[in-house]
Amino acid sequence: MTKFLMGAQFFILSIVFIATALICFFVFKFDGVLIPILLCGAGLVIVYFALKTENNYVRLITVSVMASLLLNAVLNLHFYPNLLKYQGGSNLAKLIEAKEIPVDRIYKIGEDHTWALDFYNKFPVQMSSLENLISKKDIWVYVNDAELETIRQSELDWDEQLTVDQFRITRLQGKFLNPNTRNKVVNKMHLVHLIRK
Repeated sequence: MTKFLMGAQFFILSIVFIATALICFFVFKFDGVLIPILLCGAGLVIVYFALKTENNYVRLITVSVMASLLLNAVLNLHFYPNLLKYQGGSNLAKLIEAKEIPVDRIYKIGEDHTWALDFYNKFPVQMSSLENLISKKDIWVYVNDAELETIRQSELDWDEQLTVDQFRITRLQGKFLNPNTRNKVVNKMHLVHLIRK
């Protein structure tokens, strides 16, 4: 049983190595050199402990812990920070804070969910129709490309625009993970400051 479990753990460890290599060198390529050096060092430590001659029970625990640590390190230090760059709401909230835009003056005219934007702004984006926005002054509207075109064709215009990438990161798919097809599934979200034409 111990030999079977050890074989299973080595199989899982090999899957973790493959997954981390794909994440680090294909899905989101490294920008700097620090994290690759740390990961290579961690990989060498894991290989050392996996090949070290010691009690099978100790090796079983060591391999399990090392595989978990490697996967968690890659996910938390590299994968999730890069993934969050595609969460439009959180990135837009940073711009809103930097530009000191009043969060109670932000509206939306569509059905797009704004959970991340609501959370980071600590204030929900208000729902409105385009007709109701015409009578308001000094407001910002959170829109997608189609809604932006609707505003363009109305009696409203905008004098300032903030644009971020948007992908529903809780629903990962192959086209997004593949950098060659990522642009096909990533949308743009805009925050525009409305004025009359």
